[in-house]
Amino acid sequence: MANIVLWGSKDFKSFTSQLAKYDKALLERAIQFSYELNNQIIEYFKPKVVLVPKSSNSPSSKNWLLHSSNLTDIQHHEVRGKVTFKFSVGSLQKGDFKTTVISAPHPSYTPRIGREFRESAQNAIFTVLQNC
Repeated sequence: MANIVLWGSKDFKSFTSQLAKYDKALLERAIQFSYELNNQIIEYFKPKVVLVPKSSNSPSSKNWLLHSSNLTDIQHHEVRGKVTFKFSVGSLQKGDFKTTVISAPHPSYTPRIGREFRESAQNAIFTVLQNC
């Protein structure tokens, strides 16, 4: 796995805005490199399913294979709890390679849904995975 955003970052924007203050051109090159690296990993390993944090989809990631603009047959799902847990599932086709892409909040978001609703959120994703 190659991470786009370092673990521990609050979110993609917080992480990148601080780096942009120091060297915006270097930041852009680093981000593009991470997308290219992820593309190579996906093309090489050809996973059946890829889980993508929603925060990874940004306008700067359009040349990333997993960007939402590259997906087809997107289905949106919601699990109601203290807050709504929203995720989507789409297909990525590149040549003879096809994979399912699940875009969901980062795992740190899950506790906000409420303890009594966590299993429902997990089961919703599990059900989608069974149909892949």
